[in-house]
Amino acid sequence: MKKRTWIFLAFSAGTLFLPACIKVRAMADLALLGGSVWTGDGGRPWAEAVAVRGDRIVAVGTSKDIRRLIGRETMVIDLGKTLAVPGFIDSHTHFLDGGFALLSIRLREAKSRVDFVARIRDKAAELAKG
Repeated sequence: MKKRTWIFLAFSAGTLFLPACIKVRAMADLALLGGSVWTGDGGRPWAEAVAVRGDRIVAVGTSKDIRRLIGRETMVIDLGKTLAVPGFIDSHTHFLDGGFALLSIRLREAKSRVDFVARIRDKAAELAKG
């Protein structure tokens, strides 16, 4: 019983001085562990784990490194050695449709009849006669 009391008192006394001694680090909202993470950093292109807080990647490293940022509220996902890539979005266009869209008038964005007519007038002024 004395051992537990002593540990509790030492912990309690230590927490009184915590803000003065060290900077408290915030925990991650999301931790991805045990994967193959492409970082996009030429100096270190691959990692095993990543920590996210809000909408920012706050740490990349080994699963052991990232576990230090896991708190009670952290969502933890075991990647099971699968690949994770940050912000990968497949954005593409079809060549002919995309080209015609660049040359056409954007009438869907018109807010009123007057705006609609003005867009046609402005585009007609850009074109050669005929």
